[in-house]
Amino acid sequence: MEERGFVVTRLPYGESEIDIPPGPGGEEDLLENWEECDDLAGFPEPVVFSDDDLSRMYDLQLERGECLRANGWEPAEAPSRQTYIEHYKLLQQGGSEQPPYDPAMDLAPAEANAARDACPEKSLADM
Repeated sequence: MEERGFVVTRLPYGESEIDIPPGPGGEEDLLENWEECDDLAGFPEPVVFSDDDLSRMYDLQLERGECLRANGWEPAEAPSRQTYIEHYKLLQQGGSEQPPYDPAMDLAPAEANAARDACPEKSLADM
């Protein structure tokens, strides 16, 4: 998209934001180029997790929070399991820009990096 002249802003968690060009047809131009670039990049279809998968991911986050606490950090307060699942589903559908719950989300960047080293994030593949 940058090669096509669009202004791209990098955001935390590996996300980016692309500005809509000014003037009539700007949004249409953006969407058309976006689809073409997605096709050229060959991005895989996004994975849609089941409620069971999301429940297991929640358990992994709780375990990570326990690890952080055991290593001297105060993890972010966990939402309820149902809230976590509902938010993640909303995120998968593009209805939220907030990242999913991470026990290290409230730590300062340097602390978060040290916490990730001490308590690595796990995925469903680790179960």
